[in-house]
Amino acid sequence: MTATGVLLMAFSCGNPNLDAEKPFSITYNILNRDGTKTNTVKQGENFIFSLIITNNSDEEWYVDHGSLLGSDLAMLYSKSSVGNDTLIGRAYDSAICSFQAGVVIPANGHLEINIPWIADQLLTKFPSCGLNANVNRMLPAGWYAIKLDGKIIIFRSDITYEIPLRAYNSSFQVK
Repeated sequence: MTATGVLLMAFSCGNPNLDAEKPFSITYNILNRDGTKTNTVKQGENFIFSLIITNNSDEEWYVDHGSLLGSDLAMLYSKSSVGNDTLIGRAYDSAICSFQAGVVIPANGHLEINIPWIADQLLTKFPSCGLNANVNRMLPAGWYAIKLDGKIIIFRSDITYEIPLRAYNSSFQVK
């Protein structure tokens, strides 16, 4: 075997093909104030951006802080009938996180991140990070979109997965 073949084998072991079976799943939804997944929010009510990463393995995994914060988590867009969605804003301005390589996802457990559109500490869940919320207003009636961008990096000592996020975008209505 050539040196190039050995290098390709080493890289493929550390970065598995994402088409192969993954030991975790990701969901990204809008929740109402009660924490229930919804496609419709009542006008004048707050809602929550919810990202859940479920670990389906018997081993601990970690999520890279930077990849979570760089994923455009909690970005809101106004839907357009011509397909050009307009950015409204983000639920938070910045985050201050404890210095760690990653946030743990326990074996057979999950990591849940909840960020409300209108700042509310009781509804916010972002392990090991504090968020500086934007001053947002309640939304008028209409159609809206949530869009993740980039990738989330999930790792343990011997394996790293880079999960592209565009597949987790969705729409909801305020009425």
